[in-house]
Amino acid sequence: MYSMKIYFLFVYCLAFLLLTCSGKGDDNESKQKGNITQSQLPVSERQDTLTSPSAEKQLVETVKTVLQDSIYPKEYQIGDGLESYRKIRKGIYVYEKSYSGKNWDLELSKLDFFDERGEKINEFDIRKNNPYNKESIPDLVKGNYQGYIYNSFTPLDSLTRKADQAPSEYYSFSQMPSGQGDHLPVLGYHLLTMNNGTIVDWKFTAICLDKKGQVLRIFKNLNMDPYEFCLSEDKQFLCIAYGGLRGENLTRLRNNGFRIYEIKTGQLVYEFNADDKHAISGPGPDNTEKGFDTGIISITGNDFSNDKTRELWFIHFADRIIYKRKFTYRESGGILERDFEGLKMLDIKTKRRWKYYFKEDFSIENF
Repeated sequence: MYSMKIYFLFVYCLAFLLLTCSGKGDDNESKQKGNITQSQLPVSERQDTLTSPSAEKQLVETVKTVLQDSIYPKEYQIGDGLESYRKIRKGIYVYEKSYSGKNWDLELSKLDFFDERGEKINEFDIRKNNPYNKESIPDLVKGNYQGYIYNSFTPLDSLTRKADQAPSEYYSFSQMPSGQGDHLPVLGYHLLTMNNGTIVDWKFTAICLDKKGQVLRIFKNLNMDPYEFCLSEDKQFLCIAYGGLRGENLTRLRNNGFRIYEIKTGQLVYEFNADDKHAISGPGPDNTEKGFDTGIISITGNDFSNDKTRELWFIHFADRIIYKRKFTYRESGGILERDFEGLKMLDIKTKRRWKYYFKEDFSIENF
């Protein structure tokens, strides 16, 4: 017990010193730029970096984070990207390795799961669970291919399936959600069907896991070419964005689309298809420190469109509602932040401030 107290005291002091040094560095910089010290400012404008509420909050959060992470494994990277071990969420880590020895060929290999005491409770072998392997697909050129290997697509609605368009080879690669911050683990496995260097078809399998590494549901061989996906924080829905312009020639299998699948039933409960002039960004979990349990996507004009508007969707999973609103180019640059009621706005030119409310100023669609 005594040693633990000494340890906590050491961590607290370390964080305090880091914060103090940071404050002093800012103060020195201000002196060099304007030759003004805190004592020369009016009392109302002075800020004590050590006792201000924001500094105290930052110190508490720093100590809290250090203490929490200290019981878990350390993140690392070896050989200029040839091997890495990184945290995707508290208690969940992913191991990646380049088996070819090339740093651009880093491959998702396994997930480790730890409990609140820092003890390992489960492991998920990403490579072993890939359904697209040599045994199931003899014509597979390379499994777990982690890079782009195509220049163009043949649109599915124009395929005639003649001999010259028949599949000649297959490629596979694995993926996880790319959004920053915490996200629940979803393993996406892609199967690319090719003919003479052109993609002619694409299948996708998603394995959804909970925080303990238990499989929630497997969605097999979905007929889409996803580029981003996420699991809702309540573990009830899988969101997937797919299609759109791809490759060096900016061609596509399908127009951009967005789907929501229900984990419990495995059913497709919502789908949206954009036209050939628009692209979808996201989906990503909108689960910030403020505790939002929503998903978010953005719809904008693509490379062949002059549309500068931005349509934002906030997906409220608990109530199965999607809040939608289109913003002008000027408006989209003035979105300050969101809360549980809506979005706080600022007009950059006039400095006018206002708020858009989800239930009043957004269109509402159920799913």
